[in-house]
Amino acid sequence: MYCRRCGVQMEFAQAGCPPAESECIGDPAFARHLEHTNRWSAMFSSLLAVASIIGFFFYGETGREMVNPQALSLGLGIGGMFLLIALYSTLARGRSKIWDGVVAGKTVKGKTRHRSMGNHDSILFCSACATLCSTEDNLCWHCGCPLLK
Repeated sequence: MYCRRCGVQMEFAQAGCPPAESECIGDPAFARHLEHTNRWSAMFSSLLAVASIIGFFFYGETGREMVNPQALSLGLGIGGMFLLIALYSTLARGRSKIWDGVVAGKTVKGKTRHRSMGNHDSILFCSACATLCSTEDNLCWHCGCPLLK
């Protein structure tokens, strides 16, 4: 198997071609952004889990429809779901790959479109946080990650 960008022979199981990869991908700003996102995800899901447990406990104490052991177990179940969703999203975020490539000659329904930075685009999405940035900038104004142009 050969790399489509530089022509170097690669192993079949190799994810990417090291000579053809951009320096932007290895930027430490992406790792910082991933750590920051994972930390906030864990804090937010923990807050939701605690709020659901406390809320269902008080509902079991004051409500007439459910008694406290049943309401508390329901709150524990919902809180556990919040924590499991946060754990799954953190693990999935760590396995995702960021691709920095060139799109040229893309065929859509028989029509050919050419995309390059020479067109009239004035905005660009940050690949880390999806913030709209100007094409004139090299770094995202929101997270500080390099913009992949």
